[in-house]
Amino acid sequence: MARSITFTVEGPVDSLITITELADGTLRFDIEILGDGALGDLRGMFFDLGDLDASTAGLAITGVDGSEDVIGGTVFGEENVDRVKGDVNIKGQVEKEQGKFDVGVEFGTPGRGRDDISEASFILSSDIMDLSLDSLDLADFGLRYTSIGQGRDQGGSSKVAGDASGVARDDAFEVDENSEDTADLLANDTNGAQPDGTRKTVISVEDADGSLPAVAGGFERTVVVDSLVLGTLFISTDGFATFTADGADVDKLGHDAIKTWGFTYETTSSTGNLATADVVLTIDGQNDQPNAFDVALTVNEDDAFDTVQNSQFQPLTGDGVTGSFVGTDIDIGDALSFQIISAPTDEFGNQYGKVVNNGDGTFTFNPTDEFQFLEEGETRDVTFQYVAIDDSGVGLTPISPEETDTSTPATITVTVVGADDAPINFTDDLLFATTGQSMFGTGEALNFQPDLPFFGFDTGTQSLNATILSGFSIEGDFLEGILDGIESIVNAIGDLGCTIGSIFGADCDADVDLPSSINIPGIRTEGDFSARVGLQPYFSFNSGEVDASIPVDVMFTTPRQVENGESFIVESVYTVDGGATFSTMSPNVNFGMDFIFDIDTALDLLVGSTRLDIWDLDTGNISGFEGELGEPGFNLFNATGDDLEIEGIDLAGFGTLDLNFPVINTTSDPLVPGSETLTSEGEDDVAVLTLDIDAIAAQAIELATGVPITFGESDSFGLGTTIAGVDLNLISINYTWDVVAVDLITTLKAIQEFSLSLIDLPLVANLEDGSSITGFSLGDEITIVAPDDSLFDVDVDGNADGLMGVDVAVDMDAVFSNLSTLGLDLDLFTGLLRFDAGIGSSFFDGPSISLFDGIIPSIDGNDDGFLLGNTFSLLSDVPVGTLFEEEFPIEGWNTESTDFIFDIA
Repeated sequence: MARSITFTVEGPVDSLITITELADGTLRFDIEILGDGALGDLRGMFFDLGDLDASTAGLAITGVDGSEDVIGGTVFGEENVDRVKGDVNIKGQVEKEQGKFDVGVEFGTPGRGRDDISEASFILSSDIMDLSLDSLDLADFGLRYTSIGQGRDQGGSSKVAGDASGVARDDAFEVDENSEDTADLLANDTNGAQPDGTRKTVISVEDADGSLPAVAGGFERTVVVDSLVLGTLFISTDGFATFTADGADVDKLGHDAIKTWGFTYETTSSTGNLATADVVLTIDGQNDQPNAFDVALTVNEDDAFDTVQNSQFQPLTGDGVTGSFVGTDIDIGDALSFQIISAPTDEFGNQYGKVVNNGDGTFTFNPTDEFQFLEEGETRDVTFQYVAIDDSGVGLTPISPEETDTSTPATITVTVVGADDAPINFTDDLLFATTGQSMFGTGEALNFQPDLPFFGFDTGTQSLNATILSGFSIEGDFLEGILDGIESIVNAIGDLGCTIGSIFGADCDADVDLPSSINIPGIRTEGDFSARVGLQPYFSFNSGEVDASIPVDVMFTTPRQVENGESFIVESVYTVDGGATFSTMSPNVNFGMDFIFDIDTALDLLVGSTRLDIWDLDTGNISGFEGELGEPGFNLFNATGDDLEIEGIDLAGFGTLDLNFPVINTTSDPLVPGSETLTSEGEDDVAVLTLDIDAIAAQAIELATGVPITFGESDSFGLGTTIAGVDLNLISINYTWDVVAVDLITTLKAIQEFSLSLIDLPLVANLEDGSSITGFSLGDEITIVAPDDSLFDVDVDGNADGLMGVDVAVDMDAVFSNLSTLGLDLDLFTGLLRFDAGIGSSFFDGPSISLFDGIIPSIDGNDDGFLLGNTFSLLSDVPVGTLFEEEFPIEGWNTESTDFIFDIA
């Protein structure tokens, strides 16, 4: 569409003039003589150009649309044109009223009936500028007519003047989406508000789709641009344009997205003049807030990637779960990005797992190692929020009607599904030991070892430091007197020497320098001496002690993972290793005597600064020269309980009696693995009575019959001598024979039976957070409450490794049982026929032989020298008295420590 004005110049002949502003910067003039009055021949038209100099504007006029031959001469001159040629002039009354014009145009040729021009069209152009319709706003016009009249009576002529109508100027207005605005189209039009106070009337509106439909009070169109329904345009007949940007698609316009709509309106004045102008409507898109939507995903607890804190934990090698953000934006062309605004959190406020924005519209949730507490099939939801952000750049709080570029938060819910996790076992080997515990009661065994006096001399350390001669100097008169005496002697000798020397040509005139002083060095000794020589007796007594060693294999079984504040059970089990042992030592004595010979001495002689070693002796440095107590010397005798015995007390030929100090050492039997009781036993003789029954029988026979008889004897014969009162057996034949031998052997012995039973393994568990757990023992199910992370966060506090360390101190409670009794054994030995012989000497041990074991095989196969012999046990371990019987706790065990950990999500 183009701007134009249409107006009528009235006179004897009425002429309708339309001037249109063309897009190429030219103006089109269309002149038409109206047929409702007198007719005439249009010969010329004159007009002004208000805002430019016609003489310098490079103007030209060209006929168009059949008027190419109608246009004659043209004249251009700034306010200087009143004639084109001949009768084509405007002189006279018009010139007086209007003055001279800027442009004059000739139409046709003179003369009635030749080419009476009733209409013409031409283009006004400039070769230096674009022309505007505004140059003709209310411009003065003059018209020259000839051949005026009706029918054949057309002999008149006329010059008329008039003014162009006011122009309508182009308008533009802008409306934001979802808003409404109104533009006054006539406000900038000339005479939009007419002199009579009324407004021009809009009589039509046209756009690219044609004329706008007329509605009540004006014209209306639904504006559709690029298939987007943007709103409703209404132009009232009184010249107001209103656009309501509420179309179904208007929200699809993004920030600063511009859509334009052009239309042309036409107005009429109260005098019937017409004017058109173009209007550009701009619909300015505004940013609409994007939308983000909730998302739900599921992932398995082990579909995770993380470095586990302990090698006993199963490695995590999953990929987590990847999902897509879901967001929309009604604004066409807006690109969305997404931002995660919170950490994954469960319903209890725990931040579990990690989420990563991949930057490509997706995110990855990694359960990490924080859902292992879930049982198989158990689920735990974690949620986090995100927002969608468009690329409009308007920010969070733009000025209305723009909306924020960030969506309201949406929630992503990840359901983590638990899997079956094997519990974690922590094993350790503990060794409980105690030494020197009394075998007769709690506490340590009684060890009595008094310090006995030393019989000899003990010098202690004595100094051998002494000064024999102190050093001194000889000088002054005393030295001079000595030197004078020496000099006279020297001179006398010198004179004699020179007399002799002169014979050989020697020179005796040389001077001798004598010293001014003589230093005499000191003589001293440095050294020390210590001696401890004599007898050192010693004595010790041990009341009987127990040493025990019990290896315990322990295992703590914890859940794979627990949560903060959760109460859970740690199972504990233990077994006693098969290597558990204990040993006992019954009461014992030890006494003896060392000869101490400890000499340590050294002496140096110092003459001035010269040191001479005189002697250096230390018997403590002699290898192997030490007594039982470890001091230099040698042991005279050493006796222990095992040595305190009396053997072979003769009972008038009818038997013997052996006495013994019982010393019993035992070691527990090897345990079957897992057993908690150790046992051992031992025995030692107290007295052994051997009665020679056959000798008693022989004596009884002799007493009854008076006939001496023997059932066996021993004898020898050979060569011997006496030297210095000592009888010596040079060589002899020894023999022993028995026809029958019957011995009754009675043994009284001490018997000790021991057992050590593990009763309890109480423990104290100290957690890394400083809390302690008591009241449990190994083998119990231990109840533990994981600390609340508000008090102790395993990822921050302690060693900050995500694991809760537990140090366990374990004690041993064990009971020892000691049964000590006197037991009686009664054995009967019988033997038939024995003959043994051998060679003896004080100087060597000769060979011996048994007749019935060495030459003639014995019947019973026993190697006892008898043809037939055997021992029969009549009584064995018959208790005759209890010495001690008690069960009591054994003390002195070491405390063993171990540890385990549990994982807190």
